[in-house]
Parts: sequence; C-alpha cells; structure tokens
Amino acid sequence: LLGEALLQKNRSKAAIALLLRNHKRYPKHYATLLSLARAYHKSNRLIRAIGALEKAMKLRPRAILPYLRRGRLYAKVGKFYEGLQDAKKAIQLSYGVWAEPHILAGHIFQKQNNWKFAMREYRFALQLDTNNFQTRLTLGEMYEKRSMYRAAILEYAKVGKDSVRLGSTKEHIARCYLKLKQPGDAYQAYTEALTAHQLNGTKPSMKMFSNLSRLVSLLKLDSSLAFRYNIMGMRYLQPRGKSAYKMHIKMAQTFYKTRYSMGIAFAHLLLAKS
Repeated sequence: LLGEALLQKNRSKAAIALLLRNHKRYPKHYATLLSLARAYHKSNRLIRAIGALEKAMKLRPRAILPYLRRGRLYAKVGKFYEGLQDAKKAIQLSYGVWAEPHILAGHIFQKQNNWKFAMREYRFALQLDTNNFQTRLTLGEMYEKRSMYRAAILEYAKVGKDSVRLGSTKEHIARCYLKLKQPGDAYQAYTEALTAHQLNGTKPSMKMFSNLSRLVSLLKLDSSLAFRYNIMGMRYLQPRGKSAYKMHIKMAQTFYKTRYSMGIAFAHLLLAKS
C-alpha cells in the first residue's frame, strides 16, 4: 500500500526501493511484483518492468494483468508481434469477456496499419464495454480516415450526452457532414457542439468557428451570425501568432464581403499585420 501511495505521488525511485525490500522478504507476493513493474515503467526502466511482470506470470500463470501490461510495454517499444501475442493470451485467459485485451490488440493492429483487424478488435471491445467512449472515438476516427463518413457519424453519435467529450464529438460529426456535402446538418452539429462546450467548460477548436462563419454564408443565414461566431472564437481561443493572424484575416474578409462594416474590416487587417 505504501509503495502504491508513493507511486501516486510520482515518487517512483522511493517506491522501487521500498517494493524491492518487500519483494526480498516476500518473493512470492504477486501484488508486490505488479506494483514493482508499474514503478519501473514510470521510471522508464522497461526491461526491468517486463522482468517483474514475468515473475508475476510464474506465480500466477492464469492471471490476465501481467500479460496485458507486458503487451502494452511491448507495444510501447515497437515490439508489435510480442505485444500481440500477449494481447491474444489475455483474451484467451479472460474468455473473451473483458474489453481491455481487445483494445490492446486493436491498438497494435492500428500501429501496424492493419486497419481491418484493428477495427474488428475495437468493435469486439465495444460489444463488451459500450461506455468506453475513448475506444468509440478511436473507431469513429478510423472510419472517418477511410472516408466511411456515415459509419463514423453513427459511431460518434453513440457517445453519451453526459460525456465531457461531447463537444469535440459533435465537431467530428459536423466535419463528416461537411465531407458528405450536407451543410445544413453540419451547421446543426456545430451549434450543438458549441452548446456542449459551453455546458462542459471545454475548449472548442478554432476550425469550428471558421467553419460556422463559412456555413452562415453558404446557407444564406443572417450575416450577423458570422460576426458573432468570429468574436466568440476570439474570446474562447485568444489566438496568438499565426493563429491570431488567420483569425483576424478571416474576420476582415467576413466584414468586407457582407459590407457590414468596412471600418471593422480595416481594423482587423491592421490587427493581423501587428
């Protein structure tokens, strides 16, 4: 317990010293070896971490965690074949009813650009753990990268309304609708994203505000909405450097095209140059 407490305080060196003493006194204590492997991992001593996990495997040959954690370490250092063997072993030991080994296998396949098998493993994981939002987002992004925009939208739409990631997820949905040339649906998804960001206190992307301004023009909505979105973007994001330059140029173009205020357009051009 003390070793875990030290790890939580990021005192890995002290945790390793304590856990090694404990392991010397109780060499067959399984939990100590797991904690020692974690401490080595946090200290970036991966070979020693793998060694501690292998000792734990000898103590409990049918335990899932040592295989799962060693598989993650192998994946981290690029030993994908070994990591995949550990993921498969963890799936076998868990009788295929735990999502984490499938997520590890999916991650390794994804790293190998084997998207077909990666997506299969992520789908297995989501059947076992429907509330794993990170895996759902990863699967949605994979569909999106393969231009399977409708499948991506269906996956993103399953993210719960109470998730703090809802704002960014709605942005993903809007982006897919833009690719499908459905500007009305994209605009609605972006406005829902903005509401979710406001409710959850999360930060929208700069792209969202520029796309909202563009969609206002495309859908022939009230031009004052474009100004409002640009101003909201400046307030939310407080851009600097190149980002600030792009935002001011975008606002100057918006004001100029609508003839709403040439003075404000000129002011934003000056701000961009500064």
